[in-house]
Amino acid sequence: MKYQKEYIINKDLTTSDITKYFINTSNEESIKLNLDNNKLIELGYTWMIYKWRVNINRKPIVNEKVIVNTWASGFKNLYAFREFEMKSKDEIISKASVVFILIDLKKRKPIKIPEDIMNYYTCDEMRNFENIDRINIKDDFEKINTCIYEVKKSDIDENNHVNNSVYVDIMKDSLPDEFKNMKIKNISIHYMKEIKLGDTVNIDVFKGKDKIFFDFKSYDTSIKHARAWVSIN
Repeated sequence: MKYQKEYIINKDLTTSDITKYFINTSNEESIKLNLDNNKLIELGYTWMIYKWRVNINRKPIVNEKVIVNTWASGFKNLYAFREFEMKSKDEIISKASVVFILIDLKKRKPIKIPEDIMNYYTCDEMRNFENIDRINIKDDFEKINTCIYEVKKSDIDENNHVNNSVYVDIMKDSLPDEFKNMKIKNISIHYMKEIKLGDTVNIDVFKGKDKIFFDFKSYDTSIKHARAWVSIN
């Protein structure tokens, strides 16, 4: 079953803004279902995004009315699948598929999703992206930049790690000047190890055939935090 919310756009949106609209809408649905983050914490759990993929056909303009739809699209072992779409009238202007994992707060590890948690949701199995492929950075990709990022307090969300939308901003800032004006239409991120306040992150940027790849590691490169790509247009 789809949950729907209407918004009037009041500014020019960035790519990370669009992901915030998606996540805020799903958070609102969780409140309606009496399973918001505070309730989950009481149960000893929290949701974290494992990986996601977004397609942006166009960004809405200022004062445009849009509808954001979101729905649970299934559960499998450790994974919960959720879909998003942003519509203007009958036009789908952006869509996303997200894979969540449920974290046991005591063990700080993902667990198989309990049936009593799954029962809160009515699933619609329609998915925007059937598979979100593993992100591989090949040896023949050209490294086009390396930058260092020091995590700020404003980057941290209620789960005490870097907010998912912040990764998009970091990626945009780490692009070489020749790519700064590119319009991001497709993006995919796979999270491996959360980034926390006080961490310093090394981001290597690579150019593939039709994508720019980002490799997030700890400052000494011993810890893999995330991998991502954006399409080149």
